[in-house]
Amino acid sequence: MNLSLQEILTQAGAFILLVWVLKKTAWKPLLKLLDERRGRIAKSFEEIESAKKGVEKLKADYEHARDHIEEEARKKIQQAIDEGKRIARELQETSRRDARA
Repeated sequence: MNLSLQEILTQAGAFILLVWVLKKTAWKPLLKLLDERRGRIAKSFEEIESAKKGVEKLKADYEHARDHIEEEARKKIQQAIDEGKRIARELQETSRRDARA
């Protein structure tokens, strides 16, 4: 493998010329493409965060409504129990009065 100084300089010059041509023709479009992609990714992350906040709000609203419904159900059950006890007392009193009469 015999390399001469002229071959090395020619190869180096060709490489430098190639880098310069690529920088002038391909580098800016490539950077523009990467910047656009970065922007789309950032926008996607913002949309994801916005959707996440919306889901968290819906979850909080759902939990609040569920708690309210459960509290109302407990109240109605307690009212039914109290009404049942009242009716039972009335029946006992009526039965006692009828038994005494």
